[in-house]
Amino acid sequence: MDKNKIIQQLTILITKIRPIHKNQKKKINEFNYIEGGHLDSMEIIRFNLSVEKKFKIKITPQETTKKKFQTLEGLATTILKKIT
Repeated sequence: MDKNKIIQQLTILITKIRPIHKNQKKKINEFNYIEGGHLDSMEIIRFNLSVEKKFKIKITPQETTKKKFQTLEGLATTILKKIT
């Protein structure tokens, strides 16, 4: 699996929680779902759990506080490192 496929899967997972606006989809790799306020705190937890289940990984609390974790591309990079 490559990073683009992971980003596609993340987009599907996040859209199940809350739809992404069209203008944000244009730069989906840079989409900051935390700082942008797209997901509230409970939705972030739900999203993290769905990511863990989908990719069969464990996300540590330290990872969730990193800046790169806030974008789909950064999260995809983290996932890619864990699954390879």
